[in-house]
Amino acid sequence: NEINLAAETSGFLPLDDFEGLSHYFWRQMQIMDVSYINYASANGAFIGVERLKTGSFLIHETLESDWQRLTTYETNRFGDRTSSQSVIDSNRIQDEGWYAAAAAAGQPVWSEIYQWADQPDVLSLSSSYPVYDDKGQLQGVMGVDLSLSDIGAFLKQINVSPNSQLYILERN
Repeated sequence: NEINLAAETSGFLPLDDFEGLSHYFWRQMQIMDVSYINYASANGAFIGVERLKTGSFLIHETLESDWQRLTTYETNRFGDRTSSQSVIDSNRIQDEGWYAAAAAAGQPVWSEIYQWADQPDVLSLSSSYPVYDDKGQLQGVMGVDLSLSDIGAFLKQINVSPNSQLYILERN
C-alpha cells in the first residue's frame, strides 16, 4: 500500500486510470505473494486484481457511473483483459469492512477477518490505506488482502526445529 501511495503521489499511478491500475496491480501480483490488491474511490469506483488458486488472475472493476455493476475479466499472460462477465451487486464498496475501517480511522489499518462477499468460503485479512488529496479530502482506499488459507500454506512450509514454537496472535 505504501508503494502504491508513493507511486500515486509522485504522479506515476493515476487513480482514475483503471486500465493502467489493473495492469499495475497485475504486475505486482507477479512479484508479491498476496491474494488481492485493490483500490476503491470515495465515489464508488473499484478496481482489483485477484489471485486464483490455479495461479491465474482476475480483474474486478466497478465504474463510478454504474457502481452496482461489477465486471470480472479473465486475463492473459500479459495481464490484458480477455473475456468478461458482469453481475449486479447492490452492496456499496464503501460499506465493506476493509474500506470503511480505513476511512473511519483516517490512517492505515488491518481489517477484522472477514468472508469475501462473492466467495463466502474465502476468509481474508486486509491491510487498508486511506488516500487523501492535497486538501485533506478522502479520495479512496487502497487495500491488500491475505487469505487465511494462503497464510496457512506459508506457515506449513516454514521449517521449525523440534525445540521451537510458532505463535500467531490476534490482538483482540
